[in-house]
Amino acid sequence: KGVDFQIGHAYFLKDNTLKEVVDQNIIPLLTEYFRNDLQKVKDLLDACSHEIDNGHFEETGLLISK
Repeated sequence: KGVDFQIGHAYFLKDNTLKEVVDQNIIPLLTEYFRNDLQKVKDLLDACSHEIDNGHFEETGLLISK
């Protein structure tokens, strides 16, 4: 998407695990960046070998089907 869409380091300074940071912060941010195109977000996560936690998304209303 370009340099204006780079994810900053502040997300990773929290005391959470990497999976928690990605699930709780990065995926919702990517969803905004890709204008709710969840398939693009899923494809990006698949390319990074990130396992999607559907339970988290069901709670938040952001469900990505496998």
